[in-house]
Amino acid sequence: MPDVGKLSVLYFGDQWDDLWRRRQQLALHLSRQPDIAAVVYVELPLPLTSLARYAAGRADRDAVARWRRVLRRGTVFRHERVTIVTPIVPFRLYSGAQASAWNARFAWPQVRRAWARASGGSRPIVWAGHPYAGLFLDKTPRGLLCYDYTEDFSTFRHLSPASRTLFGRLDRLLTARADVLFVQTQPHMTNKRAQNPNTFLLPNAADIARLVAASDGPEPPEMARIPRPRIGFTGSVGYRVDMDLLESLARKRPEWSFVLIGPVDDQRDQERLAANGNVYLLGRRPY
Repeated sequence: MPDVGKLSVLYFGDQWDDLWRRRQQLALHLSRQPDIAAVVYVELPLPLTSLARYAAGRADRDAVARWRRVLRRGTVFRHERVTIVTPIVPFRLYSGAQASAWNARFAWPQVRRAWARASGGSRPIVWAGHPYAGLFLDKTPRGLLCYDYTEDFSTFRHLSPASRTLFGRLDRLLTARADVLFVQTQPHMTNKRAQNPNTFLLPNAADIARLVAASDGPEPPEMARIPRPRIGFTGSVGYRVDMDLLESLARKRPEWSFVLIGPVDDQRDQERLAANGNVYLLGRRPY
């Protein structure tokens, strides 16, 4: 049973299994602090509509990975001292305010049960690492509210207009109600501090220990065959990557090897990049 004199963190993030970023790293490092009794990481929910697509072999990469894990390990599992919860909800994500509100109503009892088991009554910190957390503000236990603002989801072109409107509203709600607000860039700092004086700059960093350990090991065979000099990138190759720029560089510098490690979101982009003989797409690798 966790020490009730300590703090626990109810952390709302995105997919745990996806490419590890700021949210997963912060949750893991918070769990390692001596004053933290438990960290419960709430993933974005899995809609039942995607289960039908998964059964039919038509689900996207993320849904396939998460349904396989849920069907094998259940909706609650642990990674070191972090308890990860995957709520199951009826409606498709990002389909507007009404469906999202209903999804939150279905998700909250699942979150509450996992939170009660893991926290043991310790004092709560609610950590909003994703604007989706705003749907749960009136349900979560009262405690310190931290909002970690990373990006403006209302500008994401791949989301529907209804979803962008929803995320804009949730961001304004979290900004106004946060006891502490963290941002990762100076422009965000200027913008958010004008709205909430308790705003602090918390830039992104690197997992130095992991990088040092990797550098001491042998070079992977698939890297050894790639000519130097190598220009490297790790992460999702999606709409944030300037494909025109990358393709132009590859053509102008044929003696350089451009090595991209991570999933390519669009098949057309993959074919376009692979057409350049000095662009190497190594695909997704476990973190």
